[in-house]
Amino acid sequence: MTTRDELLKRYTSEAMQTGEYIRELYKAWAHFTGLAVMLERSGHRMAAAEIQREADALGQRANQLEGVLQDYHIDVASARMAAKGLEQ
Repeated sequence: MTTRDELLKRYTSEAMQTGEYIRELYKAWAHFTGLAVMLERSGHRMAAAEIQREADALGQRANQLEGVLQDYHIDVASARMAAKGLEQ
């Protein structure tokens, strides 16, 4: 039988893992924003504008996803733990 402390430890681990995925999305946003700046500076304005537009959309979606995950963090962790066969 799984103790409360073990469940809390596993829940915290799951939350940290999800946070890492969100950070990776923000890193991708920063990378593409930097690419757009580089393209703009080198005179490729159309490419820069399109990449920046898509990067902004990615950043907005990452922000929305982060909010949803925060709102439903208990549900996400519970589902993951159940999928791994843990007792709740």
